[in-house]
Amino acid sequence: TPQEMIQKLKTMAAQLPQAFKFNRVSISIVMTVIIKTTADPRQAPLACEALLEWMRIEAEKRNTPDLKPDYAQVNQLLQAWAKSGLVEADDRMDAILAMMHENRIVPSIRTFNILLRHHAGKGHINKLDTLVAAMEKEGVALDMISYAQLVHGFAVAREMDEAEKWLQRMVTKAVPGDHQDRRLLSES
Repeated sequence: TPQEMIQKLKTMAAQLPQAFKFNRVSISIVMTVIIKTTADPRQAPLACEALLEWMRIEAEKRNTPDLKPDYAQVNQLLQAWAKSGLVEADDRMDAILAMMHENRIVPSIRTFNILLRHHAGKGHINKLDTLVAAMEKEGVALDMISYAQLVHGFAVAREMDEAEKWLQRMVTKAVPGDHQDRRLLSES
């Protein structure tokens, strides 16, 4: 179970010399294993949260700031919550985004795309609008994935005029790094 894996990690960490440093990469690998191998996806976000809390405590105990979670681990946690299917996922994901701001962890385009995908699938158009506003505030430009999630979300909510507007923006707006995707869209 994920809890057993975290307990093994804690036991290993206690036996390692103080000079040994766990790092964000090794923690990300453990989180990926938890997310990919947990039979019940509802357990994965809880285990990942426990792992990040342990990581925070170890960083303080060892006075190792490079062990504190960064956007990559937080994105993995958001992904685990998004896949969990748990009722509290929306609230937890909101709390995680707030925690990122409190801890000066800058949300990336991946952060926002995870959130957009989650809320688009549920047709939460108010949340989609809020996320787009947050992206603008953070200076994070929408990419092709963002636009696609917005089109999908408004379509799920049966707001076809809005979905069409987002589709038009996606096709006409120059989105960095997506020239191949735009060419493929125009051919279809």
